[in-house]
Amino acid sequence: MTQEELNKLADLLKGSDNKLTKIASVQKEQQNIEKYNNAFYNLMKQGPFGQKKAAATFSQALKLRVPYDAITPKIFAQDNISNNIAWADVEFPEIGAVKIPYKGAPARIERGPSRVTYDTHTAAINWSVTYDQIFTAAYNTLDEAKNKVSIGLALELDADLFKVMNAAGNNGVYTSPLVSVMSLDVVNAARSAQMAFSLITQAVIMHPTRYYQMVSNINGTNVDQVTLNSVISSGYVSQLFGVKFIISKLCPVDKAYAIPAPEYLGKYVLRQQEQIKITDKPWKMEYVVTGYSNYGIVLHNIPGVYPINFTPIA
Repeated sequence: MTQEELNKLADLLKGSDNKLTKIASVQKEQQNIEKYNNAFYNLMKQGPFGQKKAAATFSQALKLRVPYDAITPKIFAQDNISNNIAWADVEFPEIGAVKIPYKGAPARIERGPSRVTYDTHTAAINWSVTYDQIFTAAYNTLDEAKNKVSIGLALELDADLFKVMNAAGNNGVYTSPLVSVMSLDVVNAARSAQMAFSLITQAVIMHPTRYYQMVSNINGTNVDQVTLNSVISSGYVSQLFGVKFIISKLCPVDKAYAIPAPEYLGKYVLRQQEQIKITDKPWKMEYVVTGYSNYGIVLHNIPGVYPINFTPIA
């Protein structure tokens, strides 16, 4: 070996301990990821029970990072108001409208009036961060707390949404079908029923479990080949049978709702957009992250909600 080659070898060996330690750390992390992935897939292969166990096992880790995106702004028309009184025209006064009363009380159906006023209320979420968490956590705890608060407000908003959806669905405008899985026939039944009220079915809201069940049952007899290829390759489809599918874990697992375009369904108004503030409490050695907004929800067109009931999952 020449002197030049010996010098190169010496350079490579310099700090080799640190390099080997870093490599070992990366390899260990990759092994951990692979181990958890294998555990997840092994549980998924064990059928429905295994899927439930996998969901329970990994849900806590997912909740830390996966945000909840509110669906209310997607299906209701949105309006900002100041101190004036907001109202909505009721499409069918004899059937009524549903609204969330003041202070977020249970949804109430109002029949008779041609207009329904909005009762707004404040939703607030607090999240505490202690001083020691700021210095010991591996991530920015205040940013994480803001994220948690924002998710909490989105969950509270959609919880109110499903109050009015459930009240509208139970009003008895339609005869709710009982089905085992979402299909083209179910969507066509919703279209036919809502067409009687001059409404066009645009979307279906359902629980993720029922969405997975629907995708699992898709075959070439009820969808075109392009959509089928997309489902097979990605396991995901946003539009099928001519409607959009909107997924929310707050939707009851035994129900789905077919709805028209937002302007034909309802509106939610904002007196106060979402605000997030941080308050220092030195006597408790903590920061409190507070998020709040002031809003009201009115579903002014009850026939816009076509309820679908599912049979229990075996």
